[in-house]
Amino acid sequence: MRDDLFIIPSLKSCLRNQLTSSGVKITNKVNFCPNCGQKLNSIVETTVSTTKSENESDNRAVVGEKKVQHKFVSGSHDEPSREQQLLNDQLSRALKTLYSILLSTFDAPRSNGTLEQNFGRIRVRSSDKIKGYDSDELAKRVEPLCRPNYVATSADVQFIQELMKKYENYFQKSKLENILNMLSGQSSTAIVDDKHLNRVQEYLHVDRGNLEQDFHDVLMQFNNQRGKLAFLVGNVGDGKSHLIGYMKSQYPDVFSLNKINIHYDATESFDPQKTAMDTLMELLQPFSDNYVENNRENWVVAINMGILVNLINRMKASGQFTKLLSFLAETGITEQSSSLHITKNDFFELLSFRSYPVFQIDETGVNSAFYDELFSKVTVQSESNPFYNAYLEDKEKHIVHLTHHNYEFFSNKNTQKALKYLLIKVQVESKVIISTRALLELIHDILIPAKLEEHQVINYEGSLPYLLFAGFGDSPLIKKINEFDPIDFQNDQIERLTTKVYSSQRQLSDLAHDVLNRDDLQNIQWLWSYISEESGDPSGKIDFSEKVGLLIRIKYLVDYQDAAFNDQYYLDYLKLIRDARENGQRAESVRQLYKLIKAFVYQWCGSPKSDFVYTFINEEKKFGIAIPFDMNFTGVTVVGNNVVLSLKNSDVNTSYSLSVDYDLFKLIETVNQGYLLKNKDKRQFVNVANFIENIIKSNRAVKETVIGNIETKEFYRLTDDGFEVEMEAMN
Repeated sequence: MRDDLFIIPSLKSCLRNQLTSSGVKITNKVNFCPNCGQKLNSIVETTVSTTKSENESDNRAVVGEKKVQHKFVSGSHDEPSREQQLLNDQLSRALKTLYSILLSTFDAPRSNGTLEQNFGRIRVRSSDKIKGYDSDELAKRVEPLCRPNYVATSADVQFIQELMKKYENYFQKSKLENILNMLSGQSSTAIVDDKHLNRVQEYLHVDRGNLEQDFHDVLMQFNNQRGKLAFLVGNVGDGKSHLIGYMKSQYPDVFSLNKINIHYDATESFDPQKTAMDTLMELLQPFSDNYVENNRENWVVAINMGILVNLINRMKASGQFTKLLSFLAETGITEQSSSLHITKNDFFELLSFRSYPVFQIDETGVNSAFYDELFSKVTVQSESNPFYNAYLEDKEKHIVHLTHHNYEFFSNKNTQKALKYLLIKVQVESKVIISTRALLELIHDILIPAKLEEHQVINYEGSLPYLLFAGFGDSPLIKKINEFDPIDFQNDQIERLTTKVYSSQRQLSDLAHDVLNRDDLQNIQWLWSYISEESGDPSGKIDFSEKVGLLIRIKYLVDYQDAAFNDQYYLDYLKLIRDARENGQRAESVRQLYKLIKAFVYQWCGSPKSDFVYTFINEEKKFGIAIPFDMNFTGVTVVGNNVVLSLKNSDVNTSYSLSVDYDLFKLIETVNQGYLLKNKDKRQFVNVANFIENIIKSNRAVKETVIGNIETKEFYRLTDDGFEVEMEAMN
């Protein structure tokens, strides 16, 4: 018998007779409401007790009891309590008010019908204006509240009141999105100078080590007695203009009293008929050889590295700036080294952003006080943070877009740590320079989904994990990060996850329980409403590969140290850089690299026997000529993120440098593990080819040569004792 069957009186009588004759005792119990004490006429609890017959036992004990609660379909009191009736009335009024707000917000005509029907109609008619997940919310959470005899709760009333505020501000601009747009590369505030530093730019100021203090020291060297020229050198977007503007706002008297002039290399031209370089050359005339001794003008020139190189060539051609050119050469600014030899003399000073890196290399790969502070500036929960204040103002008005969820996800310390690790990895492996401007633009692009075309509905593709690794933002950095998508990892953990998703019929939110911990699951609950299998919105339909990709990307951003994302080549390379910088040739990792390079040269050139390398192999790869080769180590340095080894032939004193970047390091390691070099590898690493050619040619005298057939391995040794050349077969 079904437990939810309502037994009408006549059926109950028949049932009673049948069950009683079978030794079953039936007891009806009328329940009362525990809250109001009213009789619940629509609820009858039937207790069915089964007893043994007299023939079966002298003991008429109850051996089984089953309680069945039969409910009338309505499930309500005949007469609801006063408190319940007040809640029902309050919910009804709130629903009607919400409906009126929706009519106004979406400019929709009023309909005739039940309230539930009217909500459904406005939802359909406004489908091109209302967000998909909001439409789903109205259908699944609001419309059921409109049904007759629905028993309201205080939570229902509060929910509808929140929706009223939300739809009153539905088309209001988000203050958070507005302030984040200031970080975009397309924003008018992306490029600043000393006259246009707004409050957000001033708030975002982060010092790069001692750069701010050192620049202040440079400024304090200016006076009105002798003119001086200071170069502030960096790459595009490093923040040269921002630093000058910030220092002017902090120390206005230093600039005004010493009459310090500011010039930005490629952004200013006094005469429309002149190029920026013409203008710069004209500005520097007081510092030419003929005038520098008596000059009293003070200038700070913010200049990009590429422009500085062009300026040096232009000054050389003019023949008027030998003193300035000599100073620039002595600084070593055009060399690859990150440190400068000198930075000032009586007439000139130079400060380079290159001397103040935004991250430090260690085995963790996440050592960057600069990134830590910049991320904190954007997300810290403080009244002084304009981004967080804008977020709170939006929340108060119930303006919650996917941008706000992305902001919350970005505010997570684990996410920031993963992003920091990723940014450093991109720079080390790809030799990309990430400027401050590019970093701010990246933050914009991973928080604000791209503008949608008409009738498009935002979905999971606007979430931070997707935007970071598969997005198409304006930032060139996004495109580079796409190459580091964690879905490209190939190992057992990733394979198991892929197989589980492929073979499972579970929803993505359920599968996430197998991948994420409780806290991380709680932090991304919002994401499921943007996926069709969770919300019913077809615009967010997700296929198998996207399921796997989204789970892996989320996991990476909350736990990049998981074994699934282990990149041992990269970690070993970080250790090599640190060891080479701190311990030089004493480091065991440096010693091992030298040995691997020696073996690598033999693999690159080919070798008929130990201590010989081929200098010539014919096109058919049948005939070859080889000479002795014995390479010695002479030193190691670190330049940027490269390890530079000095190596030489054993019989000469001249050393040659081989710069080992991450790609070459990985190639050397894989060759050591059995990988066979291909022609494309030799074409890619031109520096290796040049190094080998130079070091082999450096042999003073080749007194022994090996020639022979590579296929048959028949080789002959040619020796020259100064009188004659002898040839003998080799075993």
